Amino acid sequence: VLTITDNAVAASTLTISGDITAATAALTIKTDDNTSGLVVGGAVTETSVAIKFQLDDTGTLAFTGTTKNIDGIIDGVADNEGTVNFEGVTEVDEAMGGANHLKLINVATGKSADLNAAVNATAFTTTGTGSANFDGAVGVDTITNNGTMTFNSTIDNEAANGDGALVMNATGAVANFNGSSALEYDMVITAATDGFGTLNFCLLYTSDAA
Repeated sequence: VLTITDNAVAASTLTISGDITAATAALTIKTDDNTSGLVVGGAVTETSVAIKFQLDDTGTLAFTGTTKNIDGIIDGVADNEGTVNFEGVTEVDEAMGGANHLKLINVATGKSADLNAAVNATAFTTTGTGSANFDGAVGVDTITNNGTMTFNSTIDNEAANGDGALVMNATGAVANFNGSSALEYDMVITAATDGFGTLNFCLLYTSDAA
């Protein structure tokens, strides 16, 4: 276990510019209760063993740089803890917030997140022209879309016991709903201002909300 701690008055950040690889033993990278951040500029690759990122309440994890693939699981240390920022072109193969859901996931303007597994968080935001593609189940209480989002699976609130919220927060915001079979979207979709947002529905879907 690699624990990132910050005992200084000012918040600090550890930057790993290269790749992170685990092949013979599992690796957990964890932030503690103090404000601390981790920036990953390379790919994250696991071979027959697990890599896990655990973020405490004030902990942040940023993926930067050019196109890269992330194999590791990303969780809060407890529920509603940790912030993940996508500041590059990033593909994540494993679950985010599966054991303990994350507090916030954000995609920076002009950047993208391709999420291949389930995503659970209190909030998810695209900033500016940021884009997100969801191939796994989405469990998020509030999604704020300023850019482009594509949903290829089911959508629910984080606890899976009520409706999530999708806020179309910009004139050019786009939400695409795709899938190879009938999908259920438990969510309320609103526009922050009249005329904001475009919704595109492809194939079959069922919506239990408004």
